[in-house]
Amino acid sequence: LCFALRAGLYDDAKALARLCLNDGWADGTRAFANAALGVAATFAPQAKDEANALALSCFEVASRLAPDDSFTLAAQGLAEPNRPAQAWRVELAVRARNLAISGDGAASRAYRAGLRWAEAAGAGRERASYQRARRAFVRAEQLHPLHAPALLARGRLYAAWSERGLAQAAVSRALELDPRSVSGHVVQGELQLRFAGAGPADLRLARKTFEHAVSLAGSPETGGSDAVEAYFGRAQVALAEAEQLAPEEPARAARIAQAREDLTLALDATPDRYPAGRPQDVRFALRLLEALRDLCRDHGSPEQARDFATRLEETRAAARAAAEKLRAQARALRDALRNREALEVLGVAQALAPEEGAVYFERGLCYLKVGSFVPGIVDLSRALELNPRLADEVYAKVYQITYVVDLHRVITELDKIVADHPDEAHVIFLRGFFFVARVEFKEYTEGDLLRGIEDFDRCLALNPRHVTARLYRGFLEFKRANADEGVTPEEVQAGYAKALADYQAALELDPGSALSHYLQALLWAQRLRDAGAAEEQREGFRARALQHFQRALELGFRAFDRVKNEAAFDALRDDEDFLRLLGEAR
Repeated sequence: LCFALRAGLYDDAKALARLCLNDGWADGTRAFANAALGVAATFAPQAKDEANALALSCFEVASRLAPDDSFTLAAQGLAEPNRPAQAWRVELAVRARNLAISGDGAASRAYRAGLRWAEAAGAGRERASYQRARRAFVRAEQLHPLHAPALLARGRLYAAWSERGLAQAAVSRALELDPRSVSGHVVQGELQLRFAGAGPADLRLARKTFEHAVSLAGSPETGGSDAVEAYFGRAQVALAEAEQLAPEEPARAARIAQAREDLTLALDATPDRYPAGRPQDVRFALRLLEALRDLCRDHGSPEQARDFATRLEETRAAARAAAEKLRAQARALRDALRNREALEVLGVAQALAPEEGAVYFERGLCYLKVGSFVPGIVDLSRALELNPRLADEVYAKVYQITYVVDLHRVITELDKIVADHPDEAHVIFLRGFFFVARVEFKEYTEGDLLRGIEDFDRCLALNPRHVTARLYRGFLEFKRANADEGVTPEEVQAGYAKALADYQAALELDPGSALSHYLQALLWAQRLRDAGAAEEQREGFRARALQHFQRALELGFRAFDRVKNEAAFDALRDDEDFLRLLGEAR
């Protein structure tokens, strides 16, 4: 029956609904069937008077059986477009929308699950989460064929992933079901502004949509987040229109003034601190502050631009501080073995500060604690991408994982994740990281070295500033140069040169990288074993190895087990200066 309604098979829907109208069915089922019959009568091609009469009688029964059911309310509002009491229809639509969002039914639960996965998917980043969000929204619509919020959320999801046609179809259907939805018109306007051409006619269409959204929403103070987004959208259109006008045209100044007024009204109504505002409120406040800073900077108000820039940094700092407090709270929950609760808290922290590597690191540990291996190591890798100083901690955790998990199985699983995230630097890096783990466990082949290097090459092509990818690519080149057989002296020197180039490039990006100095110490210690090296050369290798090792220790390197297990340092085991540095560091 749900499928028939969604597919527009209204004659089939009416026939199926009539099967459920007898008194033998539960009240909820009969209410749904009556509402469905009313919807089918409304849309089926037949005489309008007959359709209205059937729909009204069906809705009367449905309302009596389930007066607070969201499907019943949505159907009533949809099927009586000519009813004189317009305000009554609007109230029905609002009640239906609220129940569809926050109700206890299966459709509402699927919708809320979709929102959580959509948040995890972000703007085109996590494809597996995107697919789960899409399936959840479709499930909500299957259970509730008039679930306008699920259609709209699916439209937003498609838009974030640049699926233009699917986004437009979903939003149009949502507005057909709930024509006074402010957020529906906002998303429609965003699609027009983003995907349409930049000509005046295209901008006029987007302006008309946002103007309608503003008229429906009222002021930002009373209209809530939907109104704020409507004003923000109208401001974006005004600025786009201003760009097409000559500087001397009066209309250009008017457009800029309107954009500034709309942005200011929206900002004044948006909480920019957590917990007074939700994480999404804080993120939107940051967008508004950035827009006002840029507007003032580009249109002759440098002093005010500096004021907004200062406020922007203060808001970012407050968001990071709130995220840090939540991280500490989550850590306490984790220590008390309440890992599921800790994950929820860390989700809020991540939403507040999506570029804080420590939050991803903490969440990765929580995922591992509850047995969610894949999300855990992906979060650890994302943490490392954002904060290369976490390299030793992440390395230690991955090293622990490899003691209890078969490396071949891990890499097989990572192959699937990489296939789902072919353009995610931190995901590609993660697989390369486990090839490094195979090297550390002395379970590798030449093919493992090459595959790891290929992953780090791809990672750096996607994110040239990924410090740790450079370090570990250099490490694998170093290992290739030290293969036991089949490597010419020229290839050895070329491998050393590649490794040193990566280590130095990492230092340029992160001058405080202890790991870079450690790996350079490792390389120069290995060179003490060069066959045929003159005594003067060997002394130079020793001096460089000790210099970099000392610097690594000064910068906080404390992975003494790695030093103990690394054969390259054998040439220094009895060196007094080397032993002194180790003793002082310990």
